[in-house]
Amino acid sequence: QQQQRLGRELFRIEGGRYTFRVLTPWHRDESVAALARAFVTEPVVAAKAKGCPGSDRGDHGVAFHEWVEFVDYWGDHCSTNQLSVIAIDESSSRIAGVLFVRDLLYFPVGFEAKYSDPKTKLTPWMQFLLWLDQAASQRIPLLATGQQGHFVDLWLLGVHPDYRGTGLANHLVSAATQAVRDQGVFQYATIEATSYFTSQAAIKNGFTRVLDQEAATWLYDAETGEKGKGKPY
Repeated sequence: QQQQRLGRELFRIEGGRYTFRVLTPWHRDESVAALARAFVTEPVVAAKAKGCPGSDRGDHGVAFHEWVEFVDYWGDHCSTNQLSVIAIDESSSRIAGVLFVRDLLYFPVGFEAKYSDPKTKLTPWMQFLLWLDQAASQRIPLLATGQQGHFVDLWLLGVHPDYRGTGLANHLVSAATQAVRDQGVFQYATIEATSYFTSQAAIKNGFTRVLDQEAATWLYDAETGEKGKGKPY
């Protein structure tokens, strides 16, 4: 019973200090908090937030609680699908890193409405990710024509600031791809690599580069929500 709560162990590194496990509801809330803490300092997110109300006053940041709200939408789906993974520091019992994996075509109830609202600070960021998915689907049409249960997305990858520079991102991607392969039912796995470290982790784990887009030059109209127009953020 304890093993079921903790999640299936996939592997260990550094002499057993870090264990990589399949995420279960037991670690759901801790994982949400760890991802929010990782994302709150993500430079590309701050760049996208400039398009939101308040940016003319210099209010560009996205607060920790706003990230918690964003990530929490995915908590139930990702803590029960046996695809998402966590890295636990056994020396302190802390969650050092998390990778939420979702069905590529799944969205939680209310999520799309929330993050298409121009008043929501993270809307430009979410619209940027959706645009990446749509543009990639034009290059791999099968991604746009499939059904739930055929494709997965390595969706939200974060390493807690206390553990950055340890190579955990690479191992999280490796653990997630192992969990996906173990299920043996998915045709494609995708990942939106929005940082240098995520990009390198994807390449090291055999992902093929499909699309490149510089976030700072991507166009988004914060008032109308229209992509491809407005200012680059």
